[in-house]
Amino acid sequence: MTLSQILYYLNTVVSVLCNVAVLFYVVPAYQRSKNRAFLLLGASALISLFSIIFHGTIASKMSPDAHRIYGVLVQLMYTAASGCYMTAVVLLCRPILAQLSPVTYDEDKTSPPANPPS
Repeated sequence: MTLSQILYYLNTVVSVLCNVAVLFYVVPAYQRSKNRAFLLLGASALISLFSIIFHGTIASKMSPDAHRIYGVLVQLMYTAASGCYMTAVVLLCRPILAQLSPVTYDEDKTSPPANPPS
């Protein structure tokens, strides 16, 4: 077994474990808070998990024509998972960022230069 094969299998195992761990955290969080961000994080983890498992099992036994269709499907799944993940992070961060006070400069001490040098 080559180093690249070992790393491939290790990557697969770590990815599956990480997605399962995310699911174990976001399901109770969603049940308690009903925050849509946790639902989107769970959807992202499920899509990624399905893609990893499908790639490691069924995809290796496909015909060349079916493999082309599978390639398109995988790219769409990655795009959907990334969109869910990005939307969830924005939804989770928005209330926290809204609580922060805006940055103000003290005129006497740390004001930015009025005309920055060109």
